[in-house]
Amino acid sequence: MSTHDDPDHIVRQLPLTEQGRPPAHVSPIDEAMIRTMTRRVLEKAGHEVVAADGGEAALEAYRANPAFAVVVMDMSMPGMSGAQCFAALRALDPAARVLLVSGYTDDHDLRGCLANGALGFLPKPYDRADLVAAIDAIVAGRPLPDAVVVGAPAAG
Repeated sequence: MSTHDDPDHIVRQLPLTEQGRPPAHVSPIDEAMIRTMTRRVLEKAGHEVVAADGGEAALEAYRANPAFAVVVMDMSMPGMSGAQCFAALRALDPAARVLLVSGYTDDHDLRGCLANGALGFLPKPYDRADLVAAIDAIVAGRPLPDAVVVGAPAAG
């Protein structure tokens, strides 16, 4: 199932859910319908999800409880950009694990985030199963699925 959804998310380690998986924290998603859909997909996969409606709200949620397993962040958000939110998050927690997603992004910003510690980039549209597989891999410390770009792409 493909989706053109715009997930801007944050995910980090919390206590394990009943299914034995750490909860996910979905953060800066700018559209309520997309935020809801992403939350449901991740909850169905056994993750606990906290949704936020933008970069500032995501950072506030992270400050309040920095025990999330991974941060899933859309590079294209209104207000604070994904690159700005990434930089602010890494200033709060240099060890924050971040998965970037976007259908359109500035290559310079994307390369910068990947070079500065983002774990990977999942381009949209992507299969919902790829998002869940990427989060599960990050939480478990396994290699990311093939759908995720790892490392800074070559300048084009």
